[in-house]
Amino acid sequence: MSFLNSASIAPKDAEAVRAAINPVIAAYMREHCGIDKGPEAVITEWIEQISSGQTTAAALGLTQDHIDAILSQARDLIRTGHLDKARDKLLLALLLNPLEVRAVYATAASLQMEQRYVDAGRLYASYIVLNPLEAVGYLRMGECLLGSGSPDDAREFVASALSLARENEDAATVEHAEKLLNFIDDNRAVIRVRGASPTSDSAQ
Repeated sequence: MSFLNSASIAPKDAEAVRAAINPVIAAYMREHCGIDKGPEAVITEWIEQISSGQTTAAALGLTQDHIDAILSQARDLIRTGHLDKARDKLLLALLLNPLEVRAVYATAASLQMEQRYVDAGRLYASYIVLNPLEAVGYLRMGECLLGSGSPDDAREFVASALSLARENEDAATVEHAEKLLNFIDDNRAVIRVRGASPTSDSAQ
């Protein structure tokens, strides 16, 4: 028999249900989790930890390994074309740690793959703010601006990517940026009219 059945509680009486389950949950947490606090005290502590600046993951006692596992699942889903499911995983990672730059980047990449250039660009902008010395953020932003038909702005971002990539001795990004700059210079008029973007490896 359910402990709720024996309490003669109306199903919609949330306060009465909460009063009935609190001792049961408290016993579970004490006996199985080693936490000698009531559930409401635990929730209050979580809220206080998050308010003080801890991530949700830290407040819940989750480690970086948990977030890494979620991101690994999201990458696999992106590679197999399940972009909506991937974003569900990435959203979870961001809820656990809003400053997880890998989740920001991967979410932007998934949107770029769907040619949602404005949405992707907004997230790449956040990625740049969080990771300003990483050339790839500027490069992807340039690709999104190309896709939305803004070659002049795109060129500025790609040129910034090229400069950072040279400084960081990132040969692959240097090569990509140089090709992209040539593409912009050779196709500026067409890009303004229709929007265009060469193939990107942003999902890799």
